[in-house]
Amino acid sequence: MVNHLYSIHYVLVCRMELWKDHWKVLASLVIGFSIILLYITSNFIFSSLFVKACLLLCVLSVT
Repeated sequence: MVNHLYSIHYVLVCRMELWKDHWKVLASLVIGFSIILLYITSNFIFSSLFVKACLLLCVLSVT
């Protein structure tokens, strides 16, 4: 009985870990894509080093 409960718990934890990783990957993809878009548009609007530095900091803090 204890073994059975343990295996159910183990499967649930593994699934949760996989989902956490899945959401991390999704979130990083979305954030990365939006940062690339921001970077491209910022090059057109204002090619200031400050904006690029902020974007680089955002990327580094996410990863």
